[in-house]
Amino acid sequence: MSAVRRHLTLANAMSTFAALVALGTGTAYAVSQLPVHSVGTQQLANSSVTSKKVRNGSLKAKDFKAGQLPAGPRGPQGDRGPKGDAGTKGETGAPAGSYLGTVNNISIPATAANTCFKGTLTEPHVKAGDTVLVVPDYNGTFPIAISVVPGISTSNGSITAQFCNNSGATVPLTPNQTVAFWRIAGPTP
Repeated sequence: MSAVRRHLTLANAMSTFAALVALGTGTAYAVSQLPVHSVGTQQLANSSVTSKKVRNGSLKAKDFKAGQLPAGPRGPQGDRGPKGDAGTKGETGAPAGSYLGTVNNISIPATAANTCFKGTLTEPHVKAGDTVLVVPDYNGTFPIAISVVPGISTSNGSITAQFCNNSGATVPLTPNQTVAFWRIAGPTP
């Protein structure tokens, strides 16, 4: 310690103090002279800004890429919107009880006794929403009874009908049959 005291002079102390003041105030001066927004991505080294260096709550949602932030809770349901304009009036179908037409040359698949199957038939006069009864156009050879349960068409031009074998015996494949379409009711409003 005595060696340090021998070399400690007022000049040494003052020069050390002056160096510390110059370094401290020079850095502070340099920082205070930077223009606003002058330090950006190009001036920062890669990975120099870490989570520990970012103040909590200082970032906004716009500072993140899409999908980086978790979604918040679902908000309450909004008010019901105004009623829309009425749609255009649809085509007028055939009146209830009217004959729509026939389909020829259909094949009835082999059907076990007392069983039913469904088949989709095409008839251009059937409109979506029509309630249609499909019945045999009896020519004396139709092998099975068709269910009396009417079908409701889901699209223009087609109807799904239920065919049931009520004969008590298996019916083989029967080609070249004809069915008629009768409109019971128009499209459901």
